[in-house]
Order: sequence, then C-alpha cells, then structure tokens
Amino acid sequence: MKFAVKTLVAATAFAAMGSAFAGNATLNVGASVTDSGWTLSDLSGSGRLVFSDTLISALNTAAVQFETVAPATLNAPKDSSGKYTKGGTVYADAPVQALSGAFDGTTFSVTQVATAGGAKQITVKNGATLGAGWLSISNLTVDLTAKIVRADLDGGNGFTAIKQYDLWSFQSIDGPTSFSVPDPAAQSVFNVSNGIHGLFFVNQADGLAKFSQALNLNSTGTAALKAVDNKASTTNLDPATKTAAGFGWINSTISVTATPVTAAVPEPSTYALMGLGLVGLGFATRRRAK
Repeated sequence: MKFAVKTLVAATAFAAMGSAFAGNATLNVGASVTDSGWTLSDLSGSGRLVFSDTLISALNTAAVQFETVAPATLNAPKDSSGKYTKGGTVYADAPVQALSGAFDGTTFSVTQVATAGGAKQITVKNGATLGAGWLSISNLTVDLTAKIVRADLDGGNGFTAIKQYDLWSFQSIDGPTSFSVPDPAAQSVFNVSNGIHGLFFVNQADGLAKFSQALNLNSTGTAALKAVDNKASTTNLDPATKTAAGFGWINSTISVTATPVTAAVPEPSTYALMGLGLVGLGFATRRRAK
C-alpha cells in the first residue's frame, strides 16, 4: 500500500507507522524505517514561511537585506522604491528533513516536523539601527504538541549562537492532526492541506532583546519589531484566519510512501519437502503403533 501524503500534518502522522507501532517514530529524508509490518520511505516536501505585512514594514524600516541559508530558498520582491512588497509576496521555502509522530495501533497523532535552511537578515547603519548587524534564522522545527516553532539562531554584535531556540508560539493550525488507518489494510491516499497561523514570540522581552542585539536595532527599529508581535492587532491580519498574524504563517507540502511488509510465501519446492516430511512422520508413527 502506498500513501501519497501532502502537508505537514498528514506526513508526520504517517511517519509514525514506520518505526514503532507502540510508540514514537522519526523518518529522515533519504532513509526508511520498517517495523510492525510497515516500511516508510521517500520523504520529501517543504514548509513555506510567509512574512506578514507588519513584519515587512519592520524590515523596510530597518532597510534589512537578505541572504538565504541553504538549502532554503527565498522570494523577496521589491517595488520601484526598493521596498519589499506586501500581500504575502515575501516568503522562504525550506525542505523538510524529518517527521515525527506517535501511533497507538489504530490512530496516528502528529508530534513535529523539521526543516533545513532559512534566511539571514543584514542591516547597516540607518534611522532604525545603531550600526551594522545580522541575524540568521534557520532549521525550523514545528512542535505541534507544545505549539512552538523552534529555530537555530546566530547573529552579529556578540550574539551567542543558539540551537533550537523557542522562537514562536502559534495560535492555530488548520487541517486534521490525527488519522485512522484502514482496517483491513488497503491502498489509501490522503490529501489534506495544512497551515500554522499566528506566529508570536514565545518570550517577547527575550525575543526582542536577541533580535535587537544581533541586528543592532535602535529604539525605532525595536519599536517596529515589537509592533509585529501584537496579538491584539486589527490591521496585521492573516488572510486565512482574519486574526492577528504576528510574524506570519507557515504552509507545507509533504509526500511520504508507506508500504506494508508482506510475509514471504514459500516456494513450491518448499511445500513439496514439507509434504514429504509429513508423510515420513506418518510412517514413523504407524511403525511405533505396531
């Protein structure tokens, strides 16, 4: 049976059946896992982080420039005045690297998905900064249980690199977070769409301090960034939920293949030998009976 699964949630759920039908499982790109009658393989896909309009305004205020952190790609068009355009036009696509989930024997439950690469923000001295700076945000891990997006951070101005920092919480997720497998097993295709909405600092004070240090923001730059992290905003809205968008939203597309492992069927010659053995056993039993 093959499952062609699209979106973060579905693929994470099916990753669970690859390794442990009684607990947790992780599937990595380029690898496969087999257990309890299933082999999971061929993981591929990407997560798209779309920047909100207020985040774009903050980037324009500080005249931020971008570099990509491979293997991610970045789309950041500018208008005739050199400003980044709004309306969901600025986004980063990062390939999925691993999926994790849990399976209780019937239902798959999502835990997390990890991506690779990201974007590096670069500043120079201007009206929103004290001088040059830079901040790299990469290798996002979306924890659906804790509702947190973690990331690797690195930056300038004495910033100490951090692995898997609790960067953003998210307010909502669309699409199912668990799936039931067919019984008896039959070829099935699950196609669902998924999005994570309302990205805000897990800890605003700490997040602002880290971003401001790395990017060398002054009070103007910090205030513009703080305006992004406003859960009560009525102007910085997510187009899907019509609620405060914060830093933006994440959409994903993922594919994974799950194949049932069937027991090997004995060759005809094996059956013949088994038959002769049974006949011999019958004769031996009859001799002992006599």
